[in-house]
Amino acid sequence: MSHPEFCVVKAETKAQEEDVPIKEAATWGGLTKNGVTENSYVSTIDAVTALFTVLISQARGHGKEVRIATCVNARRRLDPPLPANYAGNAIFNALSTYSARELQSGDEKIAVISPLTLGKLARRVRESILKCDDTYLRDAVNFLSEQSNIADVQTGFNFAFGPDLLFTSWLHLGMYNAEFNGMHPWYASVPHLPCCDGFSIVTEAQKGGDGIDVGVFLECTAMEKLKRMFAEVSYLYE
Repeated sequence: MSHPEFCVVKAETKAQEEDVPIKEAATWGGLTKNGVTENSYVSTIDAVTALFTVLISQARGHGKEVRIATCVNARRRLDPPLPANYAGNAIFNALSTYSARELQSGDEKIAVISPLTLGKLARRVRESILKCDDTYLRDAVNFLSEQSNIADVQTGFNFAFGPDLLFTSWLHLGMYNAEFNGMHPWYASVPHLPCCDGFSIVTEAQKGGDGIDVGVFLECTAMEKLKRMFAEVSYLYE
């Protein structure tokens, strides 16, 4: 079984919940020629990942192929699942690849991304996540254990100041459910991560509000372009 989410590099020596509008756009965007919606599920996270993959890639303006890594929690995907009190790291990366052409709008009348393109990309993200079943995850562990030097193994994507992107979700961490002597957090947020370009975190809305927040870490020039393009995705505000 191949594992493109890893890249083994040998060192050479001499003498790196729900946002209804976007989910509906992704779900109903995948129409067949007969006008019948393809019967496949996409989550809010899938839709968010697809949307920001296009927006960030266009904002960067590199015109290259893009690899998307989506963090997958293996705790319940393994069979048998890990114990409920397991506190170790059980995160794997689901990988999907998109050509520069696939990340264009797909509709001459829509400058940024059409619902059809959003739906297609969201389903590709979902497919990459579904691939991470018990068999695949255990094979990934075996792949790592077979390496003579684990330090040679790196991620098979380049998101920091490269063309690729990394997405993770903290939606189910229950940040506002934590209790300290009967008190709950009033404000919880992800920390600022200097030089962490191309990394996006989906979290609960700040201060326990409705919807979700998407924290995007991006080079400042590309970030300004991203803000303008996000405001142009009109169907998110209908």
